[in-house]
Amino acid sequence: MHRPSNSSAAASTAAVLLSSSLAACVGAPPPPPFSAGSTSEVTVVDGDTTEATTEPTAGSDPTTTGPEPSEGTTAEPPPECPGSGGPLVEGEACTAHDQCASGICTIYTDAPINADANCAYAPPDCATRITATTLDLAFRVPVPSMEVTVVSASDAAIDPTTASPLVAAIGSEGGRIDVFSEGPLWAPEGIVALTSAPGYALTGAMVAEPEFPGGAYGLGTQVHDLWVIPEKVVEHWSLELLEDPELPDEVLPLSEQGGAMGVVRSALGDPIPDVQIVPTDPASSAVVRYIHGDGSFDAEGTSGWGLFVILGAEPGESFEAVLMGVSLDQQQVITAPGMVYTPTFTTG
Repeated sequence: MHRPSNSSAAASTAAVLLSSSLAACVGAPPPPPFSAGSTSEVTVVDGDTTEATTEPTAGSDPTTTGPEPSEGTTAEPPPECPGSGGPLVEGEACTAHDQCASGICTIYTDAPINADANCAYAPPDCATRITATTLDLAFRVPVPSMEVTVVSASDAAIDPTTASPLVAAIGSEGGRIDVFSEGPLWAPEGIVALTSAPGYALTGAMVAEPEFPGGAYGLGTQVHDLWVIPEKVVEHWSLELLEDPELPDEVLPLSEQGGAMGVVRSALGDPIPDVQIVPTDPASSAVVRYIHGDGSFDAEGTSGWGLFVILGAEPGESFEAVLMGVSLDQQQVITAPGMVYTPTFTTG
């Protein structure tokens, strides 16, 4: 299927499609799925709690009155911050935001949840606190000092390279991101974290969607694992996929044409083999391939690495992870030229 270009017509199509659409584990994996000479230059570091540097969103003043904010801006704070009122107090261990009286649990990784997660103070002005860790997709280790920009999902689907930032941060040496929005978020279709650095492909992941009436966001984000992929790995996988006679030329290379790369895993973070990623729409033209330890691909199901590639998906298209006829999880995929979207299917 031909991927949309960055023309105004393609942008409108992407925005319409997105708006209508968004509403037995294994242990140690086999060697990395790269061919000889193609390895990820990732430094394994211990996670730390160093605060990430932030860049305030230009022109975003939570105290300013006026007309209803447009998508991708901040809004007037509601009388009561949504999501607060749980039983645990500040400093107590937690595994979810709604467990905390403040409405915020300092979760930096999802599978497994970081051991130092605890209830924290409520963000000022009902802002959303964005906590995450940038992780190598194949090795699942922290990658330090990545640039993370949070944008509206519709902007990401139109052109992620020019999307207006809501929040921006630089990861710590342990790969952690910890930053507040400037006042309440307003982005009806959700917010996407775009991650980049020299030598890495631009990757994107949906980190939160509105949770409360009126499109209000919670005080903490819903997804905390931000996958990053070295450019040379994306190039290698694109070259391998070019050998597949069933793939049309216009869906490759992956970065330029807007493919998706992701993982199927357990709640403990172990990759799950033998899973198929299936479009929920029977009429979908998307093609799915699975990455093996030698860097090759097939159409059968995930290997011990749990990795897959989705090509030719429409923006906002839904997919489910199926194991032996049982649906494990469902995710939406936001595709756009210039970005590799990184969906994560988690079970258990």
